[in-house]
Amino acid sequence: MRIIIWIALLAGITVFTSCARDKTPAGEPTKLEPVEIELSFTVEGEISPDYFYFFVFNFTNSPNTGEEYRPLPLVSGPERGTRWERYIVFNGESRTEENIKTLTKSDTPTFTAVGAGPKHILSTDVNGDGLPDVITANSLDDTVSVLLLGTAGRFSEHVDYEVGDEPVALALLDLTEADEPELAVSNGADSEEGNSISLLSNDGTGVFSLISTVELPAQPYGLAVGDFTGDGTDDLAVALFTDSEEGNRVAVFPVAEGELGEPVYTEVGVNPTFIAVTSLNDDDVDDLVVLNSFNGEGGNSLMLLAAAGDGSFTVEQTFETDPVPSGLAVARLNADEDDDYAFTSAFNDDPGNTLTVILSDGEGGFHAQERMAVGHTPRDVIAGDLNEDGRLDLIVVESADDTEGNRIRRLLQNEFGGWGNALAYEVGKEPYAGVLLDLNSDDHLDCAVVNSANDILGNSIALFTGDGTGDFQGTVTFWTDEEPDPITTQVWYLGSSITRNRFSILLDPRTFYNLNGVQPDNFIVDFMTFDTGIDWMTNPEDYGREYDWLHIPLVVCEDVGFEANEDQDQLEGDIEDAPNPPPAAANIVDWYAEVR
Repeated sequence: MRIIIWIALLAGITVFTSCARDKTPAGEPTKLEPVEIELSFTVEGEISPDYFYFFVFNFTNSPNTGEEYRPLPLVSGPERGTRWERYIVFNGESRTEENIKTLTKSDTPTFTAVGAGPKHILSTDVNGDGLPDVITANSLDDTVSVLLLGTAGRFSEHVDYEVGDEPVALALLDLTEADEPELAVSNGADSEEGNSISLLSNDGTGVFSLISTVELPAQPYGLAVGDFTGDGTDDLAVALFTDSEEGNRVAVFPVAEGELGEPVYTEVGVNPTFIAVTSLNDDDVDDLVVLNSFNGEGGNSLMLLAAAGDGSFTVEQTFETDPVPSGLAVARLNADEDDDYAFTSAFNDDPGNTLTVILSDGEGGFHAQERMAVGHTPRDVIAGDLNEDGRLDLIVVESADDTEGNRIRRLLQNEFGGWGNALAYEVGKEPYAGVLLDLNSDDHLDCAVVNSANDILGNSIALFTGDGTGDFQGTVTFWTDEEPDPITTQVWYLGSSITRNRFSILLDPRTFYNLNGVQPDNFIVDFMTFDTGIDWMTNPEDYGREYDWLHIPLVVCEDVGFEANEDQDQLEGDIEDAPNPPPAAANIVDWYAEVR
């Protein structure tokens, strides 16, 4: 049975060229059965060689039927592609299938494989070549992965080393004062091979070997390295997050003569997870900050612990947090010389999904907390000067596997000490932690994020390059504007026809996937004309908005097949700057959608 939805009746018969092909992209999950949709647009005059004609398919943030807002369909400018769009472009100089092209965004992140279920990442030069390498803790296959960075900005294939059960955190600890510090790994499972810390040595070339395993009385999570005893030697601190008599503590292992000494325990809140070194006073002993992540009494707090000088601490101050605090950045975010604290709430409901910043007042106290809404299930926060203005900015890693997760969110600090100008970048699946580093030796901060899902686009690192302006791109940083791809290369393309004044296309929207292999619930189709070509570099101020003369884009629901007529609707446009009247070659007079 064919379901046909007419928006305007068209005269004439369209004959389609078509290509037989597998409708599910290789490596992507099989989803719904294929469906064919015909979209057809007719202009008032003849399709002109003076214009470029675009279909723009908007997927992310597409409004539901009846909503007024729709994303602007940009075909050029720096904002193009930020909502995960697909493009079809052709010029009126010919009416053949070979003339129809697609624009593909090539600056998506580069993905580098690691072990299964990575939960933490750190960056350090492990082989002495001056380049930042990375190490990940892989919780599902009980390994750490070591990846060496080459001069081309690409990582070598990962080399895995077995550790304990469910490694979740990493730290570098100089036990022997050798050229290369040892690697400490917290094994977080409550099992015979968990409840421990693995210590690995590096031979100076990036080859690691297990040297010892330290048993713990409870499950460990976060690690921190600092001088907690005041003897000038770094010690190791670990959060014991098990809610038990042996847990809910921080254990400090003093380092002496190249070995870990007996642990010194300090009671904290319930389920301490993330810990970091801080300085609360002017003495020569490092202090600690702890996130207590239990969602209930005794948890949901940030504690500042003042060192006593023997490996123990006293609670200096406690701040209440939103539920399930996660991710912790300690940095001097404002203009004074005292540490500030940024952390997220991983509770994926109100009042969670937030970023909180606690700023010092320069006199030993703190200003009121600044709390900001972010995306779903934020797991990590990173501080760094991304736009090189002398102020530290923030990146939030958002992990929920839904439309508001699987991304990083960049927030720039303004001259007034607030954070805004947010941009979100899609990563892989269930990103968990990130680190800043310089991938391409251009002295700008880049970002690496581990994707923890044991699935497509998981078990990987997503790599983004920064340009010193605060923006991030993938390691391949160009658009294929000058040489668009033939449309016949696209799995969703089923056929097309261009006549004197009409363009029609057959497509299968059920093969549309976003970067995370997820089909959108709906999409918007805009038909646009543009007379300046398709290379925005030659015309950077012209974003194409004034050439959108349709004003009534088609909202298509991805329960695709339009099982009920109300699943497809028109949506009034919101662009006020369009020329009036449009030239005949760009004036849409009829259009329709047909589902086969």
